[in-house]
Amino acid sequence: MNKRSKLIILVLIVLMQACSGGSDKGIFNQPTWVVVDSTNDRFFVLEQLRQIFAFTASDRSRLGDQPVVNKKRLIDIYDILPLAPLQSAVYANGSDSRLFITGAMANDDGEHVLNRVLVLDFDGTTFTEASFSPLVLSDGDDATDETDNVPGGLLVDQASGRLYLTDSTAGLLYILNAADGSVVNAPLVIAGIPNKMSLTGNSLFVANSSTVGAEQVVTVVNTTDFTTATFDLDAAISDISVSEVGGSFVVLAQNTVDNQVLIRTVSADLTTVAEIGSATSAAVSGALVSGSGLTGIVGGLLLTTDASGNLFGYVPQSDGNIELLSFASDVSSFTASELATVTELIKSPQAYENGTGDGLIVYMVAQSSGDLIFTDVGSTEVGARF
Repeated sequence: MNKRSKLIILVLIVLMQACSGGSDKGIFNQPTWVVVDSTNDRFFVLEQLRQIFAFTASDRSRLGDQPVVNKKRLIDIYDILPLAPLQSAVYANGSDSRLFITGAMANDDGEHVLNRVLVLDFDGTTFTEASFSPLVLSDGDDATDETDNVPGGLLVDQASGRLYLTDSTAGLLYILNAADGSVVNAPLVIAGIPNKMSLTGNSLFVANSSTVGAEQVVTVVNTTDFTTATFDLDAAISDISVSEVGGSFVVLAQNTVDNQVLIRTVSADLTTVAEIGSATSAAVSGALVSGSGLTGIVGGLLLTTDASGNLFGYVPQSDGNIELLSFASDVSSFTASELATVTELIKSPQAYENGTGDGLIVYMVAQSSGDLIFTDVGSTEVGARF
């Protein structure tokens, strides 16, 4: 089975999950993504089956009647949403929150395709489709059909106003202008299966979920000139979160094949990769693995600092547990703590930040049980709306 076939099967599985049953006991019905607009003090919850909720990020108050979009409200937006959002990101476009959403959408011929990005603007009350939506991506290969190319990761750089999107099928990184959808730079070629991304400073880290040994590297893009470099983790990495501390990088990387989270430091020149040791027996050195830090399937990764500069990591899991990682000030070690909830299939951790980029609140959703989960950065207390 070739790479394209495997990726198409993966998307079909996601779509089948969207049509399957799920718990209706929570306030949501199969939520898939949280996206946070810290600039405008908002966050959004995207559900399967085409619903979007909008909240104030600082106090979780509802921004009008909820959901803002469903089959009875804003039907024109409901009709163009993908049935199962694959990725989402948000850009603060002045006082508007601009959502970028990928997933299977109908093209002009009524065929469901994957090489489109829906762009929606929220003004605090209602959604409208941006004038340049949808973005239609071309892989430049006329010999293949790009409409079934699977989008891997989606990331917005608020400071530069750029949108980054990986094409896991063609092995490309698209670089677009978040303000108008124009092309900033020609797509960068990344061998393997480029996936989710993390940005710190001018360094964009691109995970690679290829199982081919030579392709199991993290690509680091210099966002000032789009030159690239790599470092090796010797694993298929589907998700990544990175923070710069004291001139080096702290990296959380999800090895999906073995359900592990690798915990590493990487030197500024990317030549030295080292494990970060566990300060207790709750986890092994340099990783979270099943039975030592992990009790379920990993649903996302997040690194964020509090207002005092302390670094914390969040690893939500399928069984309702969240692993909280507290790092020493010199990041020589970490302490893993298990935060238990009665929810199921937690995913999509996102931080609401202050004006200097310090994390204040971490938001997540529990897809199976339909809950919103939140915790103050660094706290061991977890709240949930059921």
